Amino acid sequence: MLTGKYYVKVDSNGRVTIPARLREHLGERFVLAMGLDGCLWAYSKEQWEREILRPLQGISPFDRDQARVFRAISAWSQEVEMDKQARVVLPEPLREQAKIGEEVVFVGVLTRVEIWARENWEREEVFLQSEETRTLVRQTLERFRRLPSSEAQEAGGEG
Repeated sequence: MLTGKYYVKVDSNGRVTIPARLREHLGERFVLAMGLDGCLWAYSKEQWEREILRPLQGISPFDRDQARVFRAISAWSQEVEMDKQARVVLPEPLREQAKIGEEVVFVGVLTRVEIWARENWEREEVFLQSEETRTLVRQTLERFRRLPSSEAQEAGGEG
């Protein structure tokens, strides 16, 4: 399970050092993808397969909207590899899309890592500390408690 937040500098070559607590889960080679809310998602190859690729197997190449979803996911994702110093280059197109500058925040989100530009994370964190978010968390937890365990797992994704 991935949790916590870690502040890391980005070097002049666009490299970041992967925090030690996240390395084992991600593995030496992992997938970076454009996430939601302006952050990057980092998945181990196995988790990427389970959470992203398998659900997409049913997409029809003949359905324009479905094909665009698949195309967007494919275009905005890339497999990367850590070097001997546990650094990885954040690909320039992904850095630009996520507005990543000199510092990032790695956030463990249970089955994936989110990589945020520090400024964007600070804005997101204000929202996460709001009463609106506390209400949303409470409602979501109550909903999942009422579901039989198999339905809760299906509604929340495999874990």
